[in-house]
Amino acid sequence: MTRELFPGGSRPVGKKRKPKAGQREHEIVMGYHLRELHLDYFREYLFHERRRWRFDFAIAEHMLAIEIEGGAFEFFDVATQTRKVGGHVRGEQYYDNCAKYNEAQIQGWCVLRFSVQEVLNGQAKAVVARWLKRGNGLPPQT
Repeated sequence: MTRELFPGGSRPVGKKRKPKAGQREHEIVMGYHLRELHLDYFREYLFHERRRWRFDFAIAEHMLAIEIEGGAFEFFDVATQTRKVGGHVRGEQYYDNCAKYNEAQIQGWCVLRFSVQEVLNGQAKAVVARWLKRGNGLPPQT
């Protein structure tokens, strides 16, 4: 059973946040993969009240967080005709992510991080399945 805390993948808009326009393809695919693995999950799971940090996907029953790291490469913005760098490799965002992942570990979460490509080609699903088989979660599926 899928439980979405914020239907459509939306999240609150703050000073530095832009509204998220629905789910992207890789988010939909990851949801399908987790359902195929018979996992209940939350989308945009708030795990740190003060900092308002969220996981892209959380399987709370197993304390497993899944983060899909977009924005890792430089790209050309056709609208503005400028080169831009994705948010996950810029200094401030990178440091914030380090703090976020460290705090998650301290709280007992296992954080698995994937690129968009790994989600789309099925590698992320395979890693989550391996994590479960190692005794971290459900018994191996037959």
